[in-house]
Amino acid sequence: YINLFPLIILVLYVFPYLYLAEDMHLMVHDNLDSNWVWFKMLVESGHAFSYNNDAQIPNLLNGIPRNLFFSELNILVLLTYLFDIYWVYVINRVLIVIIAYFGMSLFLKNHIIKNQKKNWEIILGISLCFALLPYWPPGCLSVAGQPLIINSFLKIRSNNYNIYDWLIIGLFPMFSIFVNIGIIVILVMSLVLFRDIYINKKINWPFIISILLITIVYLGIDIRLIYSTFIDNSFVSHRSVFNTESLSLTEVFRTFKNNFFYGHYSTITRHDTFIIISIIASSLIIWDNNIVDKYFLIIGIAIFSSSLIYGFNSWEGILFLKDQYPIFRMLQFRFYWFNPILWYSLFAISLSYINNFVSRGNYLVYGLLLFQIILLLREHENIKYQHKPTFKQFFAKEQFTEIRDFIGMQQSDYRVVSLGIHPSVAHYNNFFTMDAYFYNYPLSYKYLFRKTIEDELSKDDKIKTYFDDWGSRCYLFSSELGLSNSFTKEKKVKIDNLSINIDKLKEMGCNYILSSVEILKHNNIKIDLLKKFIHDESSWDIYLYQL
Repeated sequence: YINLFPLIILVLYVFPYLYLAEDMHLMVHDNLDSNWVWFKMLVESGHAFSYNNDAQIPNLLNGIPRNLFFSELNILVLLTYLFDIYWVYVINRVLIVIIAYFGMSLFLKNHIIKNQKKNWEIILGISLCFALLPYWPPGCLSVAGQPLIINSFLKIRSNNYNIYDWLIIGLFPMFSIFVNIGIIVILVMSLVLFRDIYINKKINWPFIISILLITIVYLGIDIRLIYSTFIDNSFVSHRSVFNTESLSLTEVFRTFKNNFFYGHYSTITRHDTFIIISIIASSLIIWDNNIVDKYFLIIGIAIFSSSLIYGFNSWEGILFLKDQYPIFRMLQFRFYWFNPILWYSLFAISLSYINNFVSRGNYLVYGLLLFQIILLLREHENIKYQHKPTFKQFFAKEQFTEIRDFIGMQQSDYRVVSLGIHPSVAHYNNFFTMDAYFYNYPLSYKYLFRKTIEDELSKDDKIKTYFDDWGSRCYLFSSELGLSNSFTKEKKVKIDNLSINIDKLKEMGCNYILSSVEILKHNNIKIDLLKKFIHDESSWDIYLYQL
């Protein structure tokens, strides 16, 4: 029955997504506020499979080149052709859980855990923990699929492979993001290859071919991104002027410490309590018994190094590289995306030492696993974000249908901008917007849009720095609202004095403001309140202003 326990937990884990449906509470940051509506807009534009370099997705920022969106071969884009975006979200979550669990089981069994019969419960428990991690949903298998693909790479490296290993490597790029994990996977596997050639003095051709395979498939899938970044000189990205914070050595080590002990929000591990305890206990066992465990040491060094690289990424001592080579401003080396598999591999090794060297250590192992499972279950979206809007409340389809019908024109014939609410809500409801959260758009548009909000930026240095130094959130900022963009109706926030350049907005083609807050004093700007829209199943009260 012990084999069934993880599967029962995983079924219970995904059940709320199926039962509650759009009444689920989901993460907003870097999730509902962005990626999922990008998939929807791309598919509905009819340009997903277009290789016309002039093709535009007109729904956001007055039109964005199709080349800047995800590939049509991304699995989440393909699923969006078949299902409503919420059910794509659910399928994605189920896929993540299944692949994370069985992939980690294979990886631990084949490469990490010795004496599998005695440590079988550890393999099951660690695999369950890994499957319960709160993965960043738009990343699909970028992190959750790492054990599966690394298992295949290592099997090919040891000449113990089958056709499924080649299929996994060939298909992984469809289920992951090149810039987030693909580059790092290729780099790390290449380093392993060079190490083997140096040590063994011979070439492992199957391993070389496997690395070439994943590289070619990634490049083929993301050919548009490669073209826009390295070939199309006419496109200048807003990312080229990213001005990341310059950190002193003291701040670098503080950043390193936080990443090492608490992780990164996009690759949450929750290793800071029970995993650390188990690692400390196993370290004492290793020391006391004079054991040399190369896997324990290598994994520990890898975690330390990834966090150190993350800390030094913004060190003031290397800023000259970013000034001299703009590509370094646009790219980040995200080695910390490997930290979940590294921490849980180290957790597995540590528990095996406790199980094998401590009297009745199996009870301690069960306890540590149980507490870690409980800790991770509390990270479930419907629990963690229970005080945030549900999917249905966030996107407010019925309310925005009322707004669309009130305006009474084809949505492609006018443009809107949002205030106090993420533009993704308007995008989901097929409005065409002047604003957006998008990871890569023309620098010229950033400068143009800035003219509409420059008076508000001048009131608040924090917002000014946020927009000027980063700017991926090209929003209608207000100094009175700050950086928040989720002013639900319960907050009852009002703006006393909004200073935006209405003439510039109108010149850019904007017709309406969709605001979740009431603008009290707008006699210095030419806008008219047309109607306030309220709806029981929406998180927002929407004030519709006409320019």
